[in-house]
Amino acid sequence: MVAERIQKLLSNLGIMSRRKTEELIKQGKILVNHQKAELGTKVDLSYDKLVVDGKEIKFAPVKKFLILNKPAGYLCTHNDPEGRPTIFDLIKDKMFLSNIGRLDFNSEGLVLLTNDGDMKEFLSKPENKIEREYKVKVNKIVYHSELPEMMKPRRIDGRLVRPQHIRIIKSNRNSSWIAVVVCEGVNREIRKLCEMWGHKVSRLIRVRFGPIKLFGVAKGQYRALTYNEERALINLYENREKGFGKNKKNK
Repeated sequence: MVAERIQKLLSNLGIMSRRKTEELIKQGKILVNHQKAELGTKVDLSYDKLVVDGKEIKFAPVKKFLILNKPAGYLCTHNDPEGRPTIFDLIKDKMFLSNIGRLDFNSEGLVLLTNDGDMKEFLSKPENKIEREYKVKVNKIVYHSELPEMMKPRRIDGRLVRPQHIRIIKSNRNSSWIAVVVCEGVNREIRKLCEMWGHKVSRLIRVRFGPIKLFGVAKGQYRALTYNEERALINLYENREKGFGKNKKNK
């Protein structure tokens, strides 16, 4: 193994977050070779003895990947100072997991969770261009003639973003459902884009993250990724040097 800072090591092993690790280091509750660790201490588990809050860390837990169908009214965070419900209130398994990206409080749909810190970092970085697909209900009819204008680049929070694909799913008397594919991961990107297009979002559902689609899991429930789904993520990660973040059809 390669020596790593304790914060990164414990996060990558899925044991606890970097912030929690730093708190325990400051409290003197993390020991390396019987000495109190410091914030910059590095560890190699192949020969160092690491004790975290009285428990020795001897091996890496199995990497886990879950898909959660988030209902509206939940935050993508471990703790909320205001006491609002979080997605981790829905997770019954006693393991440390971290969400990959976020959906805002009122949004629904697919959230990926993992204890694999490297995979989370890879899928979260905008430069890797991992697609997210959303079904969006807006309060006006969207016409096909609008789509070319909607596909133009826009600047959001100082970053230039451009939808990869937009299509109209269906329209009713005074509303439309559209599918929007983006890959930047900007905070509230879809809602802000819709505002720029002159449409107010009444419902927002993420239905795909990279190769993983929202199926086989009821709202408020979760499941482990299938073997094929997990392999699809691993293949993306292993081919990251070749720029395979986007689907081939959108290259």
